[in-house]
Amino acid sequence: MSSLDILNATILRGATCTAQGISLRFEPGHIYAILGPNGTGKSSLLKAIFGEIEMQAGEVHYGERQLSRRQLKAWRENIGYMPQGNELDACLTTLEVVLLGHLDALHMHVGDDVLEQALMLMQRVGIQHLAHRDIQSLSGGQRQLALFCQVLLREPKILLLDEPVSALDMHHQLSLLEHVYTETRQRQLITITVLHDLSLAAQFADRVILLGEASVKAEGTPHDVLQPALLSELYQVPVERLHDSSGMPVIRPVRQTHSASIEYAQLKHSQLNNSQSLC
Repeated sequence: MSSLDILNATILRGATCTAQGISLRFEPGHIYAILGPNGTGKSSLLKAIFGEIEMQAGEVHYGERQLSRRQLKAWRENIGYMPQGNELDACLTTLEVVLLGHLDALHMHVGDDVLEQALMLMQRVGIQHLAHRDIQSLSGGQRQLALFCQVLLREPKILLLDEPVSALDMHHQLSLLEHVYTETRQRQLITITVLHDLSLAAQFADRVILLGEASVKAEGTPHDVLQPALLSELYQVPVERLHDSSGMPVIRPVRQTHSASIEYAQLKHSQLNNSQSLC
């Protein structure tokens, strides 16, 4: 199966350079989480892979095919893309929204096989009972699951998810990411997602890519990359790393006043021990 390769990518957004000479490789069957503070080019990187914005330099390859704006439609046939802040203003049912993933033109003439495939996808993610509900009447989490079914109906080989869980409650965050994990493994997708929650990234991503100052600050497993010193420097806040019951990293920002209180308590404890040892 083919890998996705970014070679020496340079991306400008206005006068701001969001990527300078970035090179990355993405393999099938894995989830890659792109992390970093606001404004570090996470969404721009996804848009460049999708061909929505043009790179000033560099190349993107999938197997033997290279991203070309002259053949953008053919390039995108391999990609399922969920952009940030998807707005659904149309008066459509949930099933119709899912079926749009299979249509190049806005019409609702589909074969029975496509209809059955759409309903099976909805059943797999637990929203088949919402098929005939107005999409506007659904919760944010239910709409995201419908959009996820929409991109899967395209049968992509590459899945690009831009902050898919940022507006969801904990239940729907876990539900959507569990489905992303399952589909990535079963379909051997290359899944690249932008996340802000570092602890969720640690749970679901095989590898994380930490962006800052237009470059890759670190890339590797969550255990290797999510280090307090590096995160504190990049995010400009004190950070501590805990571990959950399965041993996965849990990243928690620490209030500076709280940190100062801890340091004061530790100092007092040390002074007390010293005074006791002198007695």
